[in-house]
Amino acid sequence: MKKIFLTLVSLIIVLFITLSLVDSRSAGMFVLNSAIKVSGSQAIVEDIKYGEHPWQTLDVYPTSSERKSAPVVVFLHGGGWHWGSKEQYFFAANAFSRYGYTVVVPDYINTNPHR
Repeated sequence: MKKIFLTLVSLIIVLFITLSLVDSRSAGMFVLNSAIKVSGSQAIVEDIKYGEHPWQTLDVYPTSSERKSAPVVVFLHGGGWHWGSKEQYFFAANAFSRYGYTVVVPDYINTNPHR
């Protein structure tokens, strides 16, 4: 019983340290995405280039249904055109793909303007 308690306390401490290092705007999405990823697998085609810059990539989440063709949703994440990344919105893409859509989530914000 003592081992379980110490393990849980250690995990909680690690979680708090991790969340303190993450931007407060993305901390909640980090926890949500982690929980969804643990609960099941999702096929993702990651980092498809669509432009000349390294940050111009997109992820595709194929539908989880057995249909040969599916409607496509292009999910443009929020962030006021200057903040955010495609990885933060796994939860949204996962939900749409479970409902029979193929989801495309592009990165369109250069988080490092010196690139």
